[in-house]
Amino acid sequence: MHTYRVNSIFRSFQGEGLYTGCRTVFVRFSGCNLQCPFCDTAYDTYTEMTSQEIFLEIMHVSNYNPPPQFVVLTGGEPSLQVDMELMEKLRTYYQVHMETNGEIEIDQRIVDMIECLTVSPKTYTFKQREGTVLKLLWHGETYQEIQSYLANTCFSEFFIQPDSTYVHIPVNNQIDLHKLENYLYVANMLDLRLSLQIHKILGIS
Repeated sequence: MHTYRVNSIFRSFQGEGLYTGCRTVFVRFSGCNLQCPFCDTAYDTYTEMTSQEIFLEIMHVSNYNPPPQFVVLTGGEPSLQVDMELMEKLRTYYQVHMETNGEIEIDQRIVDMIECLTVSPKTYTFKQREGTVLKLLWHGETYQEIQSYLANTCFSEFFIQPDSTYVHIPVNNQIDLHKLENYLYVANMLDLRLSLQIHKILGIS
């Protein structure tokens, strides 16, 4: 019986990107092809679950009136495990979103079933160059560098999110204004929308 390595399944709200503020069930998969120092998932811990078990656990944590509309597949790196079996199971009741680092090109059949595919590359040689949202991490790159990263991509929405190790945004919002001004210049020149990790600022999962 086919199983998936699942780190956790929980109900919260989307804290970043296009659907910020929406009630959501997150399915965090274990395992990643990258090991970024700022990753918020203990990707080496997991429970083996079938697609039916994942579906039933989502139903259980969705016990809320009204229930969350969205299921977000995240990680780790979900594209290592998500397949047609799981997508067909989840699409029965939910709009399925996926968050990926874009290093693996996703089967187009799966892409077509995803309501919102967010690609958040950690390197700029990413392969998944089309989807719903491209969310770039900003580490201080110039306008010209960011512009080159956007070449040959096909997305509906573009966000840029300051890397928290470069522009620290703590709960008290005391940030490095000089770095933030540089960020805003880049974002405005390229018509990119600001993305912040609101869930971290508020101190919730």
